[in-house]
Amino acid sequence: MRILLILFFCLLTFPVGAQQAYKALVVDDETGDPLSYAKIHTEGGRSVLANKDGRFAVETAEDDIIHVSYVGYEVKTIKAKDLGREIRLKPLSTNLGEVQVISTEHILLKLISRLNKENSKNEYAKSHYFMRMTTLDSQGDNVVVEMFVRAHSTINLNHLVFIDGQCFSQDSKEKNKKSTPTLAQSNLLKVLALSPEIPPGCRNDLSAGLNLPLPEWAKTIEDLRGRQISRQTLQSETGQGIYKVEIQVDPAESARSVRKKNVSDAPLSYTQAMSGTLYIDEKNGNLLSFDGEVTGFYMKEYYKQGEKTIPVEIKMHIDFEHERRFTEPSVLRFVLKYKNKETRIVAFKVDDNTLIDGTPLYRSNGFLAENNMMRRCRINDENPSWPKDIILRSEEEEIIAKETMGTRNGE
Repeated sequence: MRILLILFFCLLTFPVGAQQAYKALVVDDETGDPLSYAKIHTEGGRSVLANKDGRFAVETAEDDIIHVSYVGYEVKTIKAKDLGREIRLKPLSTNLGEVQVISTEHILLKLISRLNKENSKNEYAKSHYFMRMTTLDSQGDNVVVEMFVRAHSTINLNHLVFIDGQCFSQDSKEKNKKSTPTLAQSNLLKVLALSPEIPPGCRNDLSAGLNLPLPEWAKTIEDLRGRQISRQTLQSETGQGIYKVEIQVDPAESARSVRKKNVSDAPLSYTQAMSGTLYIDEKNGNLLSFDGEVTGFYMKEYYKQGEKTIPVEIKMHIDFEHERRFTEPSVLRFVLKYKNKETRIVAFKVDDNTLIDGTPLYRSNGFLAENNMMRRCRINDENPSWPKDIILRSEEEEIIAKETMGTRNGE
């Protein structure tokens, strides 16, 4: 009996399934190029996102199963202990012999109808996101903002509520100057409302008048006029089919079509247009992903002397999930280029009630800061317990964080 008790207590103290950090680089198997923001999920329940360089770190047990995914590529499944330094994902093959039984326009109209119904039913659904915004200035005034937010999340992100955040502002003249980040002079977070379809009531001053690949009011093929549409079907090794639909939007032609149809709730003057590629599940019609860009876009910058309107180049990528039976962004990333600056924004859906490491996410001092969240980050040293592996910082982001003072909304 004594021997059995000794063995029992030995088992209690032995580190079964000990957690350790695993790091790797995700690349395209054919080109070797990094796959920015690939998704990594473990069967143990951890989820992280690769950074813009394709690098990630995840803490898990050595026998845990890791799934690495990227839309348009085969999913890689591997044990943590077999991970290695590099993970190569194979692009899906193109079905060159496809016979189109259903027209692409009908696929799009069916998707539009479905998204409208989902928004009507789940208009107030909310999720939590970890976000990082990085602005690089040719003059050296660089900013990195990291935060957790809660948002209405059906189809796009809107009505954002700030929960917690920290900021690093690098001044080219005075490296340790404690000042409001230059990023706070604009409302760039509003670009998170951009999507191939923007539900009614979710437009803002940045998206008003924007001509979309999927206009929510479209009901007939004629309503899709002004769009050059082409389609391929991608095929996985398991037989899954994905429609790859490319849509080029002509703002002037679409505006004429709208006026002809006399759609009362559609904007009649288009100054900007969104084009791109939709990835749609062939079997169930789910919207999986969107790669797009916005042309003819202008943004306002605000100064003490007044405001300036400047042209902006916008490229975007959104991955969607359907775990709650509606279309919800899981990853959003935007690149904005304007004047001598480049701003990168990435948002990654996290567990609703906790951070990945189990730290409570809700804070008693969370509040609405929809107009400008960056002003809510107080100047302070970097919080040592702030999670860094949800999305690893790039080398340049790490340099900015180390060389500057961090700010965090604390007690």
